[in-house]
Amino acid sequence: MTMTQPARELAPIHLPELPREPLFSVLIRNYNYENYVSIALDSLLRQTYTNFEAVVCDDGSTDRSVDIIQGYERKDPRIKLVRQENGGPTSAANTAFASSKGELVCFLDADDVFRPSKLERVLATFRGNPRCGHCADRVQPISSDGERQGHPFPDISDQGWAGPAALKEGGRNVFPPMSGLSFRRDVLSLLLPMPLKLRRLEDYYLSATARFLTEVTLAPECLTEYRIHGGNRSGASGDNLSSCLSPFDPQVHQNFVERLETVVPFQQQFLRQFYGPEVAEALRIEDNPRYWYLLLTIRVLRGKRSGTIRPFSDQEMIRHVSGRADKRLWRALTLLPHPLAAWAYRFWRSPSQLKSIAKAAVLPLIRR
Repeated sequence: MTMTQPARELAPIHLPELPREPLFSVLIRNYNYENYVSIALDSLLRQTYTNFEAVVCDDGSTDRSVDIIQGYERKDPRIKLVRQENGGPTSAANTAFASSKGELVCFLDADDVFRPSKLERVLATFRGNPRCGHCADRVQPISSDGERQGHPFPDISDQGWAGPAALKEGGRNVFPPMSGLSFRRDVLSLLLPMPLKLRRLEDYYLSATARFLTEVTLAPECLTEYRIHGGNRSGASGDNLSSCLSPFDPQVHQNFVERLETVVPFQQQFLRQFYGPEVAEALRIEDNPRYWYLLLTIRVLRGKRSGTIRPFSDQEMIRHVSGRADKRLWRALTLLPHPLAAWAYRFWRSPSQLKSIAKAAVLPLIRR
């Protein structure tokens, strides 16, 4: 990739050598999770790596969860409760971090679960990649009662130093939910406190923006269980999961567009403060291939009256798609009447033997 001048300004920050047994700070945000918080804390107490502190920020809960957390606090000095009036999950993450002191920091939402080797394996991943300041691990979706749902995600392709690529591609990023994110403190201290207007997009903001500061790596195992229940089913914490749960729901794709349009300005603000205005202006949402894919998907599933965030024409959206075959496919879908276009898209995306046969027949024609 040929780097532009703004991309040349990007460089990973220096990271000091980790101590022999670094302290992990596990930041837990809790709001009315009396049914789950004890499960999350028990998963910490079963960790094979024991040099950790758990900073639990209760965000104004009105149920019994504070009493439960205080019970754990009395039993184990590694668990520390911090209370605040309800300010939302972004505020709770900021508060928990301000009360922590570990050289390594990871997040565990109060409804999620760490597998016993989580901290040990994340530490090994950081040690094996001394220039890396951000580690993600795959998460296993589970139901409200702990049953597995689907497959672990994500697979991160842009490991290593991806700052210039992220800038060129409009902040393009693949990320797990908050409980799958771990950081060197030197990196996270530059990203926090987060803007409170992120509104449950903390995982996206942290993982995407960290790429402008440090190398990124993926732990080889699935180390976290991510609970699907109630409000988080809409995919506030990771587009990979939501696409798997409801890939043909246009509102899901619309939500992703709104997230992109919410987070990118905050990334630009960070880049302006850290690198200067020229680098900030080089980050453009229009350079993100995912953005156009999402808009086209909404267009096909909803028809011409799609209600997308910005009124782009079909031709303009297709122009940003890479690959001749993909351009032709999207052009064909947008020319079809809406019910037929939506059916064709669902047929193309759904796994089946018939679809495989159809693709094998049609793809050579599209690529000509």
